[in-house]
Amino acid sequence: MTDLSLSLLLGLTRRYPLVCGRDFFYRNFVKGKPLQARLAQLPNPAPTRRGFGIFCNAADLTSDWIKVWGEHETVTEKFLLHHLRGGGAAPAGIDAFTAAPDLFAIARKPTAS
Repeated sequence: MTDLSLSLLLGLTRRYPLVCGRDFFYRNFVKGKPLQARLAQLPNPAPTRRGFGIFCNAADLTSDWIKVWGEHETVTEKFLLHHLRGGGAAPAGIDAFTAAPDLFAIARKPTAS
């Protein structure tokens, strides 16, 4: 895959408005394919749809997903953006089980840091 075709592909996927079809695309065109190796070579931080960068690992599901789509969990992102206002801090949980209590605390007291 050339640099131009990778740029075009990422330009299209980062503007894809739907959530459905992303898993199919990832399983059939990224995971274990040459595209995954090309994604691993992209510079850090990876740009997101919101305009900030996220440092990503090479050949990691979450990192690949962020590099391809420019976002990962839209439901969690919407939740955080809705509940964090006025300089609040977001939790950095390792997984859903450790982050869930933090998310509940944010929902109860959005100004907590």
